[in-house]
Amino acid sequence: MALILREHVQLDHAERVCLAQGFTCWPEPSAFMRFAIYGFIALAEVVVLFSVSLKVETRLRRRGYAPEWR
Repeated sequence: MALILREHVQLDHAERVCLAQGFTCWPEPSAFMRFAIYGFIALAEVVVLFSVSLKVETRLRRRGYAPEWR
């Protein structure tokens, strides 16, 4: 969220500078694409974190049983 907010502030500032100079300019790539990139990175991080936590919880749960019962 912080990276998306930072990107939004930078794009807003760039648009205001363009408007102050008397013309319109569009960022390339678009603001949506920039936000989507950060969103996909965050989604990948969540998936990796969830996968790792499943492995850790499985090991912790199985630790309480004798090896012959696993």
